[in-house]
Amino acid sequence: VKDAKIVMKSIMNFMRSKVIDHFRNEEGSTGKWQSLSPVTIALRRKGKGTGGPKILQDTGDLLNSIQGGSGGVSEYSEKHAKIGTTIFYAKYHQQPDNNGPTNSKKGLLPKRDFMFLKTKDIEEMKQIISIYFLSGK
Repeated sequence: VKDAKIVMKSIMNFMRSKVIDHFRNEEGSTGKWQSLSPVTIALRRKGKGTGGPKILQDTGDLLNSIQGGSGGVSEYSEKHAKIGTTIFYAKYHQQPDNNGPTNSKKGLLPKRDFMFLKTKDIEEMKQIISIYFLSGK
């Protein structure tokens, strides 16, 4: 009998890698994230790095939580795999609503979803599971 926890851990890590890609590519489920406003850019911290400010990565807390740091959610068992974040502001970018913080000039914060999987990702997860259970190891 196979230990399904092994493959679910692989699935959890696969999902995490895809979400990290969304940060790296600054893209959501419908395309590129809305650019930062000039005011937001002016207010950003000035770090040691090169290049312009990264969207949703000012402090690094949100991405760090997805990568398994403080505020991160990583769970797996024989029946499920889950990643997520408990960083409070994540939900306002994932799915803006009228109860969240606003930009005083433009209203709601722009949607910059990051916690999603593409159809091809789901198909790849199915392949991972199939290969694991068919491998006979």
